[in-house]
Amino acid sequence: MRTFRKWIALPRRERQFFLRLVLLMPAVWVSLRMVGLVRMIRWAESVPDARHVDQSVSPNQPETLALLARYGALSRAAARIGIIKASCLVQSLALCHTLNRMGFTSKVRLGVKSISSPFIAHAWVECRGVPVGETVVDYVPFPEPLPGNRVE
Repeated sequence: MRTFRKWIALPRRERQFFLRLVLLMPAVWVSLRMVGLVRMIRWAESVPDARHVDQSVSPNQPETLALLARYGALSRAAARIGIIKASCLVQSLALCHTLNRMGFTSKVRLGVKSISSPFIAHAWVECRGVPVGETVVDYVPFPEPLPGNRVE
């Protein structure tokens, strides 16, 4: 009940964003297992139409940074509340897809922790080179795969 009250207290746009992610993450989880990582990254990073991309949006503007940080926090909350326990990869794919549909040009980034004895990988979203809603200082991103390379 407390969670529902928190959701109702959100502004309408954030409620819609949150609900979209809660519903999208299980579909992303299933699709990732069915079609593979490369196709899912292509899907998440695809922009539906150039007219929807707001070229004036710069992630370096304070209000845009605050909005993207808020969307990142809502994504993490949606991952905790959904019917599956969404990994950082599932969260990143769903968040990237949703941000691109909203006009924020975003990319999914994959990397590893630079200094750690066990291998620790992480996925995050960047909007024009700025991580969305998290700090990834300890992670070294993999170079972006070349188009056509099969990683599946």
